[in-house]
This record gives sequence, C-alpha cells and structure tokens, in this order.
Amino acid sequence: MVRRALGPLLEDAADADVRTASVQGLAAEVEFEEDPRFPEARTYRGRDDVLRYFTDFVSQFASFKITVDDLVACTADDVLACLHIHGRGKGSSAEFDVSAGWVYTVRGGEVVPHQGIPRPVPKPSKPRDCRSRRCRGRMWT
Repeated sequence: MVRRALGPLLEDAADADVRTASVQGLAAEVEFEEDPRFPEARTYRGRDDVLRYFTDFVSQFASFKITVDDLVACTADDVLACLHIHGRGKGSSAEFDVSAGWVYTVRGGEVVPHQGIPRPVPKPSKPRDCRSRRCRGRMWT
C-alpha cells in the first residue's frame, strides 16, 4: 500500500503528472502533517490540499526524486518509509541529498494520515509509536 502510494514519486515529483498520480493513490480524506520546522508547516487535508501544497513545494526544484531505502511496520496501522531525496534547484541548479522519514497510516486499505519527518530529528523524537531501530537508527543518530 505505502510502496504503491510512493510509486509515482520515485520517477520525478517535479513533474505535474507524477504528483497527481501519487496523490490519487491516497485516501480522499488524507492528511499530511508537515514538519513544524518548515515555513509552510501545517496539516494539509484532502487530496486537493495535499496536491496544492506538494506542487507549491516542488515548484522550487528542476528535479525532485525519492528513493525508498526501507519500509518499517511501526504499529498495526503505521509504516515508516525511510527515504533518500535528491533534487536540483530550479534557479540555482544546486543539488541536494537528504534522508527523510514519512510515516504513513493505512486504514481500510487506504493511506489516511501522513507525517513528514526530515533529518535531523533530535533524540528522543521518533515517529508516532515507532519501535523499530533498524530504520530509526540510520535516520535519527
């Protein structure tokens, strides 16, 4: 389920068709909670709101590609996606690489809430109730 939701983003999220396909794979009532350290931090609700946010965010980049390093079941409903994000700025052409974690909640076969957690996250913070050290150890140390 989570891999399917991420699937289109593995191509290039700077492409409008890729973003739209990815958001369509989420539940209609999806929520995306952006990291509070980001200027655009808030909770985005529904596919249209999430797509609008993501479009505004990636509009700054000529490319924005995501690689899934690992998927870790944290609870019965939550899955931590350990990600590597590579991109290139639109105006500057500056490249970046960052590790991040996105927590997906799956209910009734659909991805509902979604929480972004970029690196670094100060210890002892961790995704909601995630007990796995396999991914958390790589990302939050």
